[in-house]
Amino acid sequence: MIVTIKELLDVAAEVTGCDRKKLSSSCRKAELVVIRDACYALAKQYMSRTDASISEAFGRDRSTISHGMKRHYERMDEDRFYRNIYNKIGKEAGLID
Repeated sequence: MIVTIKELLDVAAEVTGCDRKKLSSSCRKAELVVIRDACYALAKQYMSRTDASISEAFGRDRSTISHGMKRHYERMDEDRFYRNIYNKIGKEAGLID
């Protein structure tokens, strides 16, 4: 089971094929934003991390995490592609059964 956000990012990079450094960068490419939002949600929901601790780990403002969580809930309802990424990362990280 994953215990740090850094490890979660490593798993996300491996599962999605994205460069780990790009996931931590300030790049706003849609594919990276989707993966980051999934990681924010996994860290908050399954790792019991606060917005402040997530924002520190990602080098983002706390409001960015809050907005990412809002997008997460919207995407989970409407976007099958997003749900698949979220579930793949969560399962590979050992956070979701």
